[in-house]
Amino acid sequence: MNHRSIGIEHVADKNNLGMTQEQQQCSLNLIGHLVDKYKIQKSHIYTHRTVDTIAGGTDCPKWIWPDEASFEKFKETIA
Repeated sequence: MNHRSIGIEHVADKNNLGMTQEQQQCSLNLIGHLVDKYKIQKSHIYTHRTVDTIAGGTDCPKWIWPDEASFEKFKETIA
């Protein structure tokens, strides 16, 4: 997967949930730029947990988007 994907790291933990407004806006700007530059369909933007190939899986990025519904809501705001 890594040879044909772009990964963006968003860091949070149980003591620092989510992103600040500034971080969220910067993330949206970056994703919007990449979507435009590389003609990426929003339907091809995934969380780590949905493409994980590690045995046992991952729940990342649960501290930012606890479920896929919350991530889909975030994706709707990408310009």
